Amino acid sequence: MSILKVNTIQDKGGNTLLSSDGAGVISSGGAITNTPLFSVYRNGDQSLSSGASTKIQFDNINFNVGSNWDSSNYRFTATSAGYYSFKGSLGFQGTISRVILFFYKNSSEWQRGTDINISGSTIVHGSTIMYLGVGDYCELYGYATGSSLSVRNQTETWFSGSHLIGA
Repeated sequence: MSILKVNTIQDKGGNTLLSSDGAGVISSGGAITNTPLFSVYRNGDQSLSSGASTKIQFDNINFNVGSNWDSSNYRFTATSAGYYSFKGSLGFQGTISRVILFFYKNSSEWQRGTDINISGSTIVHGSTIMYLGVGDYCELYGYATGSSLSVRNQTETWFSGSHLIGA
């Protein structure tokens, strides 16, 4: 049996792929981490117009590893190309007859989460995987028909995502 002892593994270009602190803690040079990643939520209710898709204004951040969440435009912008996983939840309230959760890529509908006809308030969920190039962005939209419509606060209205490794 052989033992190989090193503190750093580099590629041919001298970029660090893996390193060890000598106490068994391994760090990567970004090759095997699923960053950036983020989690945001609504702190209070946001009004919606009946029959119109509305970008949800996530006004609070749980975490924003990599600083890719844009709090002024309410969207995630990729700084590295690859596949990303996104999840969202919208808590709708009001006199509602239909609700939809949408994932948008670069200001166009990419994929729908839940799309249901209901009678009253509800929570809808969705998830998607999308390829983003550098500068592409993902946003979450809600749609409802009825009156006195809004999306609710943080325990029901949230959005998260991360870069997928190995894809």
